[in-house]
Amino acid sequence: MEPDNEFLCKYIREKGGVITPGELKELKEPEENRLQRLSLYMLKLSGTLNKDTHGNYYLHGEKPDQYRLIQKRSDKLIFSYETGAYLLGLINEEPPLINITVPQGKNISGIRKDYDNAVFHYCKKDLWDCGIISTDSPKGYKIRVYNPERCVCEIIKNKDKTDKSLYNKIIKAYFGKMLDPEKILEYSKVFNVETSVRDYLELLQ
Repeated sequence: MEPDNEFLCKYIREKGGVITPGELKELKEPEENRLQRLSLYMLKLSGTLNKDTHGNYYLHGEKPDQYRLIQKRSDKLIFSYETGAYLLGLINEEPPLINITVPQGKNISGIRKDYDNAVFHYCKKDLWDCGIISTDSPKGYKIRVYNPERCVCEIIKNKDKTDKSLYNKIIKAYFGKMLDPEKILEYSKVFNVETSVRDYLELLQ
């Protein structure tokens, strides 16, 4: 058997355009695993693959999905705030900063230094997994994000630190097109923005 370079390139694309050597273990057969490791080496040697500073491989000339790349670093990184709103289709323009929420106590110092375009938000552990859903990244790969209600409530709570233009677009989009009255009220109580949410319900419905 010869190493199947075409198979491995397809496998890397299915993984969001980036792969770690450890993910080769998902290939069940030992012989297949060995051959794919050899293929990985040959692709790197030929310049078809590039390797980043964290040991991840990505295809030369193909920019890896940054959202998938970030979440490969830890399953505790959840896209939130304006980034969540963008990924859920509440706004069309990609925010300049990537907003990520992590539970209190999570050590992300090694991750933080690698992303100067990211803002990390800490939240209480009992709230961290509240509203986590799966959606597609702009490149079509599965990523984890907070649901629209949590994103909107946290944006309202963080209004003074949110770009005014983005804030207005997100509020109008949610209350005008995506509104779930019962759900947004439920989340508004959890995140202490019930008064503001009720005001928007009266004004924008």
